Amino acid sequence: MKIILIITVCDAYKNRAINQFNNLIKHKKHLKKHNIVPIFFTSKEPLSFDVSPFLTINFPHLEETYNNLYLKILESLKYVDSELEYDYVIKIDDDTLFNIDRFNSTMLTADYIGAPETNLAENYISLPRLNLFKKIDLGMHKGKCFYMCGDFYALSKKAIKLVLSNIEKVKKIKEEFICEDYLIGYLLENAPITTKNIKLTSTKQWEEQLQIAENYISIHPIMDKDFDKLVNVPFKEQIKRLEEISSKISHAYRTMLVEQLQKQLIDVIKTFFNSQKSSGIC
Repeated sequence: MKIILIITVCDAYKNRAINQFNNLIKHKKHLKKHNIVPIFFTSKEPLSFDVSPFLTINFPHLEETYNNLYLKILESLKYVDSELEYDYVIKIDDDTLFNIDRFNSTMLTADYIGAPETNLAENYISLPRLNLFKKIDLGMHKGKCFYMCGDFYALSKKAIKLVLSNIEKVKKIKEEFICEDYLIGYLLENAPITTKNIKLTSTKQWEEQLQIAENYISIHPIMDKDFDKLVNVPFKEQIKRLEEISSKISHAYRTMLVEQLQKQLIDVIKTFFNSQKSSGIC
């Protein structure tokens, strides 16, 4: 089995890309054992540092914005499907800690592996970043197709080909703000695939502040300054350190989201007034 690991990065968050690179280097033997091929994907601006021996692919036609993340993912899937031999793709965010030493390819027993059914989506729908734009229904209305785990999920070749075959559906919603992980669920809605939920559910308050896959295979979000503290650390020690920093991670991540929201709101206002000027209204 050959697995392609898609890591979405950008030079604006260079430290995150460096953290991912260092994690891969420390787990080279595990990558080889499970036949995992990591690839760093960027948009318009390439990374300003060398990630050898790993591959980096950039898409010069895409502006590096949060709203374009779904386009970067679709381009990445197109590239993998057209240029590489593969059986599965695993996608992670640049602030996701992938504990590669805990991964086992035997977990890949479905076409979509992530969070096909989760009540977490109900909480995130109310986030201001979604209410700034006209909300679109990406397969959530049936209560079984949330696909809300952009931090870590896996797709079989069958699922990827189905996603790409439905890509024309994206054109109908291209003017909207699109969450990349919801989009995967939207394009796979009613598809003849199998799904597997690997998201950890817990009553521990500090765990609920994070997105965690079973056996702590992936943990998200991890801030830059905390990443090295958790890489290649024995399980019990990693849990202990996570418990100590989780509240700080949650606070810092929410602060970052607010900053992103402010930037997005300014862009929306600018676009609105520019359209009004061009139409002669003001």
